[in-house]
Amino acid sequence: MIGVISRAVITAITRRFFLGKIHGIEHLPDKGPYIIVANHASFMDHFIIATVLRYYRKERVYYLTKKESFETFLSRIWHLSVGCIPLNRNAADTTAFRTVLRYLADGKIICIYPEGTRSFTGRMLPGKPGAVKLAMLAKVPIVPIGMERTFDILPKNRMIPRRIRAIVRIGEPIYPGKGRGKKEIEVATLHVMREIAKLSNETGTDYEKLSNENGIKPPNALEMLEVATEWNEIGIRQGLTYPIPPKLLFYRAKYIAEEVLKTNPELPRAHFELGRALGRLALLSNPVKKIFLAFKSKRRFEMAIRLDPKFAHAHYALGMWYLSIPKMFGGDPKKALAQYQLAMQLNPEEIFLYMGLGQCQLKLNLIEDARKTFLRVLELPSICPEDDRRKLEAMVQLLRIEPYTKFERGLIYSCFTGLQNG
Repeated sequence: MIGVISRAVITAITRRFFLGKIHGIEHLPDKGPYIIVANHASFMDHFIIATVLRYYRKERVYYLTKKESFETFLSRIWHLSVGCIPLNRNAADTTAFRTVLRYLADGKIICIYPEGTRSFTGRMLPGKPGAVKLAMLAKVPIVPIGMERTFDILPKNRMIPRRIRAIVRIGEPIYPGKGRGKKEIEVATLHVMREIAKLSNETGTDYEKLSNENGIKPPNALEMLEVATEWNEIGIRQGLTYPIPPKLLFYRAKYIAEEVLKTNPELPRAHFELGRALGRLALLSNPVKKIFLAFKSKRRFEMAIRLDPKFAHAHYALGMWYLSIPKMFGGDPKKALAQYQLAMQLNPEEIFLYMGLGQCQLKLNLIEDARKTFLRVLELPSICPEDDRRKLEAMVQLLRIEPYTKFERGLIYSCFTGLQNG
């Protein structure tokens, strides 16, 4: 009775508030037995899949779930009532395997998350071969499902879900071959993980690293911050061309930086990435929240500088803050100029630092200084396509200062070529 009520309430709420578009429902078999494999970014994944099966196939799904979820009495009762099967993730659990094989023999549907745990960053983890082995033994198909934005609804270590609708994509059933050798299983697992990655709109993934038989290896702080930087950069550079809205990307970066700071509070880069995410969220918020988030971002940049006075990017970000905030709220172009100059001294080879300095000099009416700064931009080598764009922007600023400024034809050509190739 508890299970029936729980499933009914959970699926109704999920369908009403959290389930968005569903693609490929025709690929879902009318009945079991089969194994669903899906990416795992949130506790909401269980509810999303259960809702799809309940409303589109009138079927119940059973989940392999970490044994730690069964350690307390109430948690054990609840997980068993909604169809969870306890699994020891740190060893070969023959009891769980036998239970799954028995369920499949009875025509039931099993859901397995090959990654073994929820994503720490919104990026997929390598998958383990358990689902492929079970499908081979039971001679049942594997149905890959990709879920997008469940990480944004309820990431790891968060209790309150956000009102965001997940997108579900269901792929064609995969029938594993008969070969049960280590190589065959590894190839099949990699194929399954590739399909899940494509269905979940996972971009920028090294698919060759999506198969792992050696267990779960959580990313360290620096690896997590690499992803936070990536989300911030994508949100800033690609904007609406990326399948996930910029606001959600900045929330991802914010979440990752906050998680890192729980165990590494003295890490300057974590404060910096958190400040960047907060600053960008401020630009996308209403006026009251904008001011609140802007000041929070400033404190993070100041903390990053306090922990590492030679952190050039943090000085640049603080300079941008002083330059863009109205004077009544603490904005000050002169303070911005000091921060930009310090950033440039610390890292004299990065083009974007000079661009910030030049913009600040223009605002302070230091025209000749700005002209020299933009000319310096044209002298520096381009490291990425963004640098080519910045050089073109510097040319525009120079033409505004002196309309008859002449540029080398080869420089203009190389900038446009760099943008096209990027």
